[in-house]
Amino acid sequence: MKKQRLFKSPENGFTLVEVLIGLVLLAVIGLVFASALQFTGRDYETARILNRASRVATSEVEILKDMAARGDFESINNGAASTHPEYDITWEVTDLTINSAGQVANAKPGETVYLKEVTITVTHKKRADISAVRSIRVGPR
Repeated sequence: MKKQRLFKSPENGFTLVEVLIGLVLLAVIGLVFASALQFTGRDYETARILNRASRVATSEVEILKDMAARGDFESINNGAASTHPEYDITWEVTDLTINSAGQVANAKPGETVYLKEVTITVTHKKRADISAVRSIRVGPR
């Protein structure tokens, strides 16, 4: 007499459908990570350009302080800036005076200029959305 098995033993391994589902899930997870790496790289590049623009703006502030200390106060004008291969640098100068109440105010034509407020804008030439701005007030020495 032949013995019959009541239970069939399961086959070992994965079916083709299970393997395909696993590959699709793995591909989706890989795309998510690749996208995250791309955004991280772009953010790093933006931060690097912004950091460099900030350092260039700080350097312009030092140039401005040096001009005032040398006695070149009168030569501080709009648009006066050094050149840079990666950045456009502009100065916006506002002449200031001291009014009768002892407060700092915008100087009118003919009034004595005691201070100049300079706003320095450094903008990346290729990425115009990245810029750094510094403001400083200087007076004659």
